[in-house]
Amino acid sequence: MANTPKNVWYIGIIAVLLIGGVYFLLQKQTPTPNPKPAISRSKAPNVITNVVTSSSIDSKGNAVAPTTNFSKTEKTIYLVLTLNKPKVGTKVEYIRYLNNKLLDNNSLKLTKPDMTNASFAWSLKKPNAIRLVGNYKVKVYANGIFEKETGYTVK
Repeated sequence: MANTPKNVWYIGIIAVLLIGGVYFLLQKQTPTPNPKPAISRSKAPNVITNVVTSSSIDSKGNAVAPTTNFSKTEKTIYLVLTLNKPKVGTKVEYIRYLNNKLLDNNSLKLTKPDMTNASFAWSLKKPNAIRLVGNYKVKVYANGIFEKETGYTVK
């Protein structure tokens, strides 16, 4: 019976060492997460330098009397993009929202070198047709990268 306290003492030390060893091994095997570097946003190519809306354009594609207010019976609304030396094949596109809800989108590829303007037109097809009243927002992109945003109102 005199050996019993020593056996308990040795068993206790061995148990602490085993538990500590297992804990140490588990800490070594748990990988430390390496944070991924933040992906930088695409830099705007500055192909589109200005965006306006107008009810007419001139022979060179410039907006005549740009405005942001249109009547619901306006026959055509133009979105005129001023361009900065775009390369042939550059894709320009818009996404249009009405009262913060997706309305439509469209795109075109530039076919001539050094174009200064490009435009999109939204025309009423039928003689007595009217436009949806509300606040419109248009975002424009060059080669899929956001460039500019504009808005207009139809009353």
